[in-house]
Amino acid sequence: MNIIIIGMPGAGLGTQAREIAAAYHIPYISTGEIFRSYAEIGSPIGLEVKTFMDMGKLVPDRLVNKLLWDRMGDDDIKAGFILEGYPRTRQQAEALDAYLESKRLSLDAVLYLAVGKEVLRKRLEQRSDSPRLEDKSEVIERRLQVSAVEMEALMSFYQEAGIVSMVNGEQEPDIVFGKIQEVLQFHS
Repeated sequence: MNIIIIGMPGAGLGTQAREIAAAYHIPYISTGEIFRSYAEIGSPIGLEVKTFMDMGKLVPDRLVNKLLWDRMGDDDIKAGFILEGYPRTRQQAEALDAYLESKRLSLDAVLYLAVGKEVLRKRLEQRSDSPRLEDKSEVIERRLQVSAVEMEALMSFYQEAGIVSMVNGEQEPDIVFGKIQEVLQFHS
C-alpha cells in the first residue's frame, strides 16, 4: 500500500506514520528525518538543507526531490510505503505524481490530519524545549503561516484527484490511528 500522510506541523504526522508503517509492514519515509540525518553528518547538501530548516523555511524542491528520489529508489519500498513530510506543496505533489508514474506506481491513499491552528501552536510550543531550532516560538509562527498557504494548494490538488481522506487529528493518538485504519480498510 502506497500512502501519504499530510497536515500542518504539529498535527501528529510522524506519530501516525510510524503506527501505519508498523501495522501495514511498510517503510516509513520522513523527509524531516532524511533532512536531519544529512544535516547531522555535515554533508554539503545537509548543510544547505539545515540553513533552510533553521530559518523555518521550506527546503527548496530541487533538494527535497533529490533526497527523496534517492530514498524511494531503495528496494524496501516495493511492498509499499508511508510518506510523511512530503509533499508539502502542489509543485512537490505534481513532481511526486510524475515520479510514481515513471516507476509505474500509484498512491492508494492520501490521509490529511485535520488539526486547528490553536491546537497546532500548543503542540509545537510544548516541543519548544527540544533542541530542534524549528520548534522555537518565532520559527513556529513562520512555519504555520508558510504551511497554511501551501497546505491549501496541496489539498486542492489531492481533492481534484479524489484520493484525499480527512481524519480528525485533534483526538488522542490511538483514536486517530483507529480512524486511519477505518479509512485504509477501503483502500486495501
